[in-house]
Amino acid sequence: MANPPLRPLLPGARPQRAPGTGSLGTTLLASGAGVAAVLFALTFTVLTALAAPASEVPGEALVAAGRPDPVEGVPASGRGPAPGATPVRLRLPEIGVEAGIGGLGLTPDGQVAVPEDPMAVGWYRGGPRPGDPGPALLVGHVDSRNAPGVFFRLRQLSPGATATVTYDDGSEWSFRVYDRAQYPKEEFPTDLVYGDTAGPELRLVTCGGTFDSSLRSYRDNVILWAELVGGGGGAGR
Repeated sequence: MANPPLRPLLPGARPQRAPGTGSLGTTLLASGAGVAAVLFALTFTVLTALAAPASEVPGEALVAAGRPDPVEGVPASGRGPAPGATPVRLRLPEIGVEAGIGGLGLTPDGQVAVPEDPMAVGWYRGGPRPGDPGPALLVGHVDSRNAPGVFFRLRQLSPGATATVTYDDGSEWSFRVYDRAQYPKEEFPTDLVYGDTAGPELRLVTCGGTFDSSLRSYRDNVILWAELVGGGGGAGR
């Protein structure tokens, strides 16, 4: 796959969600007030179509759900994870996931790296940390050559499901899923995933759809949107 160049994007208001719509899935927009963004290809190449048939899920928005109501206890702006703290663990109790998180950067050709371990979750270090303002990106494999991957059951999560990120200082930041969708990779909803947000949010992304044996990759992405509902604790907090 050709690697896109880096270029700035113009800032804009957060787009409204439109089920099943989106733009080319090769852009990563760093959150916040800045205008810098990174183009990339999020391709999660796998070696065989081992996953349960993700093609059973339509190639459009799966759930059209509203944003959750405010929840008491959400940290005020500027009171996110401690400076220098690093996310190290993700829990998705509804699907039995408890996995380590490793930081990801860009490959030499400008793509977001993916976890080497199919049972590990990757956090893109070029974007916000989970719990900081903006959309934090967590990615994981749907499967590997011989077994399901860490996000094998991600498409089974529905609005209301919880995701908890633990930091190396012991603090925990909890998110609630408010939307879920599946898009063809060539129609990835860039603005909806990486656009500016009013507060801390989380994006969980993996592969889905049918497997293209010629490209050795799944044709779609499964995406979950989640919003912070509480967090804190840890050493010195």
